[in-house]
Amino acid sequence: MADLLNRPLVKAWNAIGARKGSAAGSPGRIAIPVAGNIEEHKKVIMGFVNETGFDAFDEGTLKESWRQQPGAPFYCTDLSYDEMRSALASAEKVRLTARRDIAVQAVQERMGDKRTNPDADYIVRLHRALFTYSGKRITGSSKDCSDISRFSIKPFFNC
Repeated sequence: MADLLNRPLVKAWNAIGARKGSAAGSPGRIAIPVAGNIEEHKKVIMGFVNETGFDAFDEGTLKESWRQQPGAPFYCTDLSYDEMRSALASAEKVRLTARRDIAVQAVQERMGDKRTNPDADYIVRLHRALFTYSGKRITGSSKDCSDISRFSIKPFFNC
């Protein structure tokens, strides 16, 4: 994309849904991955990320930014800075398409149903269910898992 625009590019905020930031040091503060090829530009954007209430996580270069795409560990999982480190180590590019398609299928099944239309919390729970880090479950959800049980991913939630 940077080549098409003939401009430097820094990638951030594409891996998070509509979320409100929180004060630095807050427990459970969400981290946002930032990728770019020019360190100076990346540092500026990382400052903006912090100013908007999120921890900036340096993901590396644009070539490595596939971890921010649908089906990847950083995408819509609302991870903390420390969880991002684990996610980085567990990322598998070859599994992106399959994981993305599972998530899309689960969301599409619920679209248009006024009782079960997916909200931001559902999206995060669904994406977290697709990933385990070092054999550990991702924590943070106290909601019922019945809405994802047919996709055989329920065991990954701490509900």
